[in-house]
Amino acid sequence: MTAKFVYVIGTATGPFKVGIANDPRSRLTGLQSGSHIKLSVLYSIGVEPSDAYAVERAAHETLNEHRLSGEWFNVPCDMAKAAIAKAAKAAAKARQERERLKALAAAECKRIEEARLATERAAIIQVDGVQLVHRVTDKEHRAEQKKIDWERDAPRRAFVQRMATGKRVKADQRRKEEERLAGDASKLQAFFSKT
Repeated sequence: MTAKFVYVIGTATGPFKVGIANDPRSRLTGLQSGSHIKLSVLYSIGVEPSDAYAVERAAHETLNEHRLSGEWFNVPCDMAKAAIAKAAKAAAKARQERERLKALAAAECKRIEEARLATERAAIIQVDGVQLVHRVTDKEHRAEQKKIDWERDAPRRAFVQRMATGKRVKADQRRKEEERLAGDASKLQAFFSKT
């Protein structure tokens, strides 16, 4: 996945534009064509594409009281750089925490599923006061899982069925309309050929 860049473009003394680009140099070219003042990329930092907008938004919020218009700010360049660096660090930390929690959740789901399967495979059955251990075979388990999956998938199958039925009804209506129009056209043709 290609990184996106959060950049500071402007003159040495300001004002500065804080924005996002895949390539800050090409973004500079686009901005320069609309400016009579020589602009340059003063700072850029690569961030994960999923974090780019959050970093930009956080930097804009930090610099908000110095906003001139849109993404242009009248602040010292170091302040703009610091706002972006702080936002990028916070976004990276938040992403790492999300990934850590996601991994923990996946491990917990796996543990729960393994425990459920173990319980299913060795179900204790009481018959006349005697405990029997019934071990579910893989074949029985697959058959039961297939039945559960079939029942869980029923709403989707019903939706697909309704859609297919609706398309057939519309096709029938179109065909009947075309037949009616063809009949009307032949009647008109017959009428005008008599006159």
